[in-house]
Amino acid sequence: TATSYTYAATFFTSPEATAPTPIAINSFSLRERATYTLRLTAVYLDDVPGVTRLPAVAEISFNVNAAPTSGDFAVDPISGTFEDIFSLSAVGWVDDDFPLSYTFLVQPDPTRRDIPTLNPTISENALAVQLPPGSASSNFAVIVSVIVRDALGAEATEELSVVVLPAQDPADSLSNATTLVGDLASNLENEPIDNVFRTINIATALGISALENGGSTADTQELFLATLGILGDFLDIVPINEATVSSHASSLTFLSSASSQLTSDGPIPGLRRRLQDPLSFEAEFSNEVVDQAGTLVDNAAAASTEDTLALAFVDAENVVQALSDVLLLDDTATASTPQNISDIIQSIQSLRGRELLIGEDGEVVSVENIIAETIRELAEDGAFVSLDLGAIPPSNPELDVLVEIGDGVFENLDPEEESFLIGFIALDGGAYAAAGQPTFEGQPTFEGSNVSELVTGVQRL
Repeated sequence: TATSYTYAATFFTSPEATAPTPIAINSFSLRERATYTLRLTAVYLDDVPGVTRLPAVAEISFNVNAAPTSGDFAVDPISGTFEDIFSLSAVGWVDDDFPLSYTFLVQPDPTRRDIPTLNPTISENALAVQLPPGSASSNFAVIVSVIVRDALGAEATEELSVVVLPAQDPADSLSNATTLVGDLASNLENEPIDNVFRTINIATALGISALENGGSTADTQELFLATLGILGDFLDIVPINEATVSSHASSLTFLSSASSQLTSDGPIPGLRRRLQDPLSFEAEFSNEVVDQAGTLVDNAAAASTEDTLALAFVDAENVVQALSDVLLLDDTATASTPQNISDIIQSIQSLRGRELLIGEDGEVVSVENIIAETIRELAEDGAFVSLDLGAIPPSNPELDVLVEIGDGVFENLDPEEESFLIGFIALDGGAYAAAGQPTFEGQPTFEGSNVSELVTGVQRL
């Protein structure tokens, strides 16, 4: 379908002048291995007597890359315990664009989105590792997968279901996890990066397993706090790049989801009543998650360049999921907790917004207690922006809202700016009640309102 734009002569005051042309090709709309041609035709609209004006034509053709094919993925054994060594291999993959890279992942609970990476910094097509135990609710099945990428980024994914049993006695699970965490803490600076993240994830899974089987909640609290503390200590010493940011975000959301099992909303009825000093645990855990999320996003921004972002979309989702998990920890939120979470999400939007194109669909993160959308629009007088967040699945009904933004948002824009970034953040109203603030009702506020008392709103980033 042809798309046309009309420009006044004032746009082209010099041979180097450019005109904004917001054309975007949606993801997954092109066929693999197909060849496409983009053609630009420029014509004058006004006739000049006695002058023949011919159109100027330029075109470019390109081929669409294809993902690697024909390979196999295997795990041996397909059933074992968390103490066993599992061999993962991906062989026979072919592609025109070498070298290929291999990333192995594990999903301890198929019903949740926690998918830690097993080899974040070392790309090998074979790996021998321990796997975290599965959940009793899923018959101890964990999903092990491999992502095979070619040199240009096209990827293929294969997955297998593997049974990983926990210790029969929940006390043994906690004892093993505590030993893993203690050994890791004593040698943190010398441990290989991949081993650190794998150990943190296995210890977390063992804690979850112990809870499911009636283990000590007080000991599990201590384990989760210790594991979260080591993750924070590692954040201070690990080199910051896309791989380590991704692994930290994944481990952080895995731990935060584990903490949700220590609340009244967790999957174990009545568990919270057995907690030892729940308010102290929840406050300390929540504050540490928020602090780590903020530091991680700041580090990702510092490590990003003009061409490469150190925070991929899936990692942004994981960070927001972790914040969502601790947002409503009962009775622990302070007046600043919703605001701090909103500030971190705004930083994510500012960073991720560098990749957004004019005219492209907005980037949306939608989790249980938070919805955030970021879009880039032309900075034109009379522009009108509409964000229909009620259509985003799986949407929390309390967060459904239609936001319409008129000319006022364009005030004080730099006249040289061709586009602007705008972000919307909605937090579950329960966060305000827990913080002693009025529950959010009505339309969101705009930049310049009292954001310190009402987080939910729209801001020009």
